[in-house]
Order: sequence, then structure tokens, then C-alpha cells
Amino acid sequence: MAVSLVSVRELSHRYGGTHALQKLSFEITESSLWGLLGPNGSGKSTLFRILSTLLPVQSGEAYICGASLKSHQGVARRNLAVCFQTPALDVRLTGLENLKCQAALYGLTGVQVKDRVKELGQRLAISDVLGAAVSTLSGGFRRRIELAKALLHRPRVLLLDEPTTGLDVHSRIEFWKILKSLRDDYGTTVIVSTHLMEEADQCDQLLMLNRGVIAAQGSPVELRSRMTGERLRIRCRSVEAVLSQLVSRLGSPTSQHGDEVIWHTQKAGQRLSALVDSCRDDLLSIELSQPTLEDVFLTLTGSSLVEASDSVQGG
Repeated sequence: MAVSLVSVRELSHRYGGTHALQKLSFEITESSLWGLLGPNGSGKSTLFRILSTLLPVQSGEAYICGASLKSHQGVARRNLAVCFQTPALDVRLTGLENLKCQAALYGLTGVQVKDRVKELGQRLAISDVLGAAVSTLSGGFRRRIELAKALLHRPRVLLLDEPTTGLDVHSRIEFWKILKSLRDDYGTTVIVSTHLMEEADQCDQLLMLNRGVIAAQGSPVELRSRMTGERLRIRCRSVEAVLSQLVSRLGSPTSQHGDEVIWHTQKAGQRLSALVDSCRDDLLSIELSQPTLEDVFLTLTGSSLVEASDSVQGG
């Protein structure tokens, strides 16, 4: 039976009179990779700050490895590591010097530090660059050194806030391979806050937040299975000129942004021929695909994962 390493029960948080989180409850088991999804104002950042012990628990309960974040934060922190979106390396120091400073904070010394630096250097493929000043390294290597810092004390729970921000596609792919290896080889529980759907698809479980409550929870496959039909995306030279024809054939669109209109509809492929014939001169492109996680969120909440919301502070 899987052991629960993160437990949240009826967790609520307010900024003045505004609710940022409202009675959240969930369990995260060991050796799992979880994704936190939500637009600005969803409460995602507030939840991340509470789990990382930067914000106090106002109402409800939250535990990491059995330690209450209300009364035993110190115990929780010994089992926890956090990589924030904002870089936390001293660029004037070498990668190795940054790691040694981090080791000192956790009381690691001598052979213990040497062995762990060697192990992480090999696992994260940074051994050859640890002697260089951080200021001279690429974003990908800096992220890996940040991850090595977080892992020096061998935490059971790793929190990552938008960890691949600013990285190129290749570096993002490599970074996610590392996260999966930490889960599989070390049994680390990894919790990632992300807005990238291709990253969310790689998680074992997802927690979708909207306006401070849980909109959906489950594996990417389970969440997409809630959608029926297909996703039809159409770009037009002038949406207004052909929208009435599109609506008469496909029904009201799910969303519209500029020259792009999206439908979720049954048997869309069978209607494309007549659609192309009637709107050929105005169509720029047509894309037919299975529903995405973005579609799931849009259907459940009526808003997009990438939309900004001003209704909740401290999102």
C-alpha cells in the first residue's frame, strides 16, 4: 500500500476578505509525480507557498511526511526541498561552491558532501561544469545545479515551481527525464507547478485548481476521458464573415480567440468536406484532434488555464 507523504485536509487561505483557497483536501503518495495546474488567480501559487512553508496554515491541516505544517515546520523542512521559479544560485560562485554552501546549511560535511556531490554530478550530468562560475553556464545547466542543491539532503518530497521556465525544448525534455528518474530510482515524490500541457501530460496525477477550489483531479488519461467527441480548431481570414455558416453546421463554438475558433463536437471529421466547400476562400487552416487537458479545464470551469484572473489575489 502506497504511503501518503503529502496530506491536505480542508485547507483554506484568505488575503483580507478574499478567499484564495477554499477547503482543499487531497493526498499525494510516495514515488509519484504530481502536477499543479491552474490559471492566475486559481490559488496554485498560494498552495505552493503553503506546502513550501513560506505561508502559514490559516485554516485546515497540511502534513509533509507526517509533520504538521502548523506545529512542526522544522521536521517537515528536513524532508522537503523546493526549487522556485526565480533562480537561487549565486552566479559569482562556481557550481561546486553553491553546492557546498547548501550542504553547510543542512549540516553536511566532509566525505558526506563529497560523495553526494559526486553522485548528483553524475546523475544530473553536471560533473564537468561544477568548477565553472555559474554566470558562464547555460540556463539548462543552472537549472540542473539548482536541482542538485535541492537534492543534497535527500528529501522525500521535491516541490518545483515552473522549473523549465526559460529553457529550450531539448533542455526541458532532459529535465523531465531527470525528474522521472528521481521518482523511479530514489522514490522521490515530485510536485510540479506548470502551465505547459506537454509537461502536465507526463505527470502521474494532476490537480486542477480554479478560483481556490479543486476543479478536477486524476491522471491525464482519466481527465481526458471525461471529454467526448473531437476537438476542431479553425482559423479564418475573417471569422465574422463565416461564423454564421460555421455555427449552422457545427453549433456554437467552445471558444474564440482572434482568427481562431474551437469546437468540441461529435463526428467532426464527417462534416469537414461540406464545411470546406462552403467556406473554402476564408479558411486558413483546420485541425482535428482529440481533446487536450486545456479542453478538459475549459469544459469544467468555463475558463482557460492560461487566462489571467483578477478575482483572487495571490493566485
